[in-house]
Amino acid sequence: MPLYLADNFDLNVFNAIKSPDNRNGKPIKDMQRFFYKQIVVDDETIISTEPFKVPGYIGIANSDIVIDPDNKQVSGHDDVVKFLDEYGLLICTFIYNKDRYGQLLDLRWALGESEQEDLIEMIIKGGGHHAGAIVPAMRERKSYASLNEPDTYHDGMFGHPGFVAVGQRLVFPEFVTKEQARGYTDTIICWLAVMNSFVEFSENDFNGGDPLQVYDRASFVVCSLITRRKCLNAKFL
Repeated sequence: MPLYLADNFDLNVFNAIKSPDNRNGKPIKDMQRFFYKQIVVDDETIISTEPFKVPGYIGIANSDIVIDPDNKQVSGHDDVVKFLDEYGLLICTFIYNKDRYGQLLDLRWALGESEQEDLIEMIIKGGGHHAGAIVPAMRERKSYASLNEPDTYHDGMFGHPGFVAVGQRLVFPEFVTKEQARGYTDTIICWLAVMNSFVEFSENDFNGGDPLQVYDRASFVVCSLITRRKCLNAKFL
């Protein structure tokens, strides 16, 4: 599958684009170190760690046609469409790596509430912030759509060019055929579309407040009842 390497980046352009969540990140000088974090352990020790690796990069945009750094018209959808054709869907997670690039996490003294949140997001979550699904769609030609709750969050997931996300595909056992895998991802897409039509984003609890979270038999029954009731009350054209 086509992936751009770290050397393909125009860092002047990349650094110039700021997201609404910019947190005074430093300019990136080497994309090969984009995912590295620096942790101050004591007065003599700074650990430089890479929580995870990616094999490469693709571009994605809301508009079908965008202007590249060479002032040429290129598709904003073709890259991601090739991956959706191959894998069915991608789970994408917003990351703060660009917004916070170069910031140190200092562990030499007790962490305050803000520093604890930084530790969780930068290290434990790997910089992750918010996740959604990228699924196949049709506009004038093959395209993509995002299933994101709420739909307006981050302008529809990729509504701003400054956002950076990590895309992950589902990995199936070797005995699963490509057709079976696609049937599985198609089922996920159908359920996401159904749920996304009525599940409300938690206003007060972003971690654990989802009314359809399933973690045991009782919560599965509640989820099933809510979903069935919503589907039976839905009006289909």
